[in-house]
Amino acid sequence: MEYRDNSPSISRSSTCCSAPHGQRMVSERKGCCQMITSPEGRISLIGTSLAFIHCAGIVVSLYYLITNYLNDDPSAADDPISHICTDALLCILFRFGPNKEHTGQTSTALAGQLLFSLTALTVNLFLVGGALGNRPLALLSWLIFYFFNILGCFVLSGILGATVVHRNKYYGDIELDELAWILVPLLLSILYLISWIIVFMFFRKLRREQLTLS
Repeated sequence: MEYRDNSPSISRSSTCCSAPHGQRMVSERKGCCQMITSPEGRISLIGTSLAFIHCAGIVVSLYYLITNYLNDDPSAADDPISHICTDALLCILFRFGPNKEHTGQTSTALAGQLLFSLTALTVNLFLVGGALGNRPLALLSWLIFYFFNILGCFVLSGILGATVVHRNKYYGDIELDELAWILVPLLLSILYLISWIIVFMFFRKLRREQLTLS
């Protein structure tokens, strides 16, 4: 009578070399849920999402920048449709005060948007690499960069609030639904702050492990 053992086998050799090892080896693979629930997975997801946003900002701002330079009509170069910003700090380049004349040049603002998106893309790629490679210095650069982004959200919210009050006082052309624009940078600051806390907690954990080993 033939007996077959159906119990799962455990490999005694590595997948990268054919020579047998002296101890049993168990291969462990993390699923998608485990990657998201782990600190490294959450931080990588944050960095990847922000990197995709700034990639889109690079493409769109470069398109509008080239279009403005090739356009012969000066009035069309300051089209509000081309006022794109992927971060609150960049919106300040388009409007920095409540008055009508407190607006920046579109071409200059788009060039600033392009440079900022390139920098932000690099910082977020460093964040993903630092999270997966346990490099706290890469996380520190992201923390410093987005600390100023959070401050920029509050500054933009103040500028929008002052603009709404000024236009309602002198022009009276403010609709009730336009007040919702003030909430956009505030909601963005909350999302940035939550992400910043997640990255900071992991950065502090890595620093403690480095100090313990040293």
